[in-house]
Amino acid sequence: MPTRKSGASLFFARRLTGILRLTTSTHTPEVPVWLWIKVTQGGGMIQVRAKPYEGRTQYYPLLLLCLGVVGAAWALHLAHSQAFQPYFGDVNPVLATTFVSLLGVASAAYLNSRRWFAIHSKGEFRRSLIWSVSLATLLVIPVVVVDIFGGFPKDLNVAAPQSLLFYPVMALIAEVAFHVVPLSLLILVLGPLLMRMGRETTLWFCIIAASMIEPSFQVAWGSEKSPLWANAYVGLHVFAFNMLELYLFKRYGFFSMYMFRIIYYAYWHILWGYLRLQLLY
Repeated sequence: MPTRKSGASLFFARRLTGILRLTTSTHTPEVPVWLWIKVTQGGGMIQVRAKPYEGRTQYYPLLLLCLGVVGAAWALHLAHSQAFQPYFGDVNPVLATTFVSLLGVASAAYLNSRRWFAIHSKGEFRRSLIWSVSLATLLVIPVVVVDIFGGFPKDLNVAAPQSLLFYPVMALIAEVAFHVVPLSLLILVLGPLLMRMGRETTLWFCIIAASMIEPSFQVAWGSEKSPLWANAYVGLHVFAFNMLELYLFKRYGFFSMYMFRIIYYAYWHILWGYLRLQLLY
């Protein structure tokens, strides 16, 4: 897109070698296209060269994660682990994990293509890691206190060493089942109706709605296993957990959300899961 230099444009061209991001309107049915525009000076003209957004690189780490998770499920299956039985029943855990992983990749691809939620944000790893560690540490303290006062049953966690493979698998399954797929469906079905309220309002409506799914599941699961007061706390705790996760998803991408859950699981299910059996029983 050449244009002739004016005094202002010459000043601009001499000092700017930048990257501009352009997106198409989210109201159009087409997948938005990002263009990276490099502005340089040359031949008496301002040359603006564009190349397509290299969004496919977003998917490579997610595919590797899914392969690792399926491999972990396969290793547990070969070891005749019964850890997946309460969740999958008699379904082969490798097949179930593969199906959920493929569903997660498809849903994450949809969210990424519509520019609602990224898979990962380049250059933000350190900041997202600090947030994930800090929030997970703060959230695990009160739930440990609830456990000390008798809030949860003895057989709450999968024991080590199986836990080291089991919880990374379950973290991905939880993110797909409770967040990625529901958000995709909400945005696909309700997005056009809610868009009149504005993109940001629509986004937070979907986040709040998706944040209610896991607490409902956890409360139903614990209704016969925990005291009423502990179960009520779990509902509030897990709702706050989900809201924070989806904020990280919105701000930093899927990997930040997954990392937050993995760190929390490492505290709660693996580390405290071992200590509670030594200290409380």
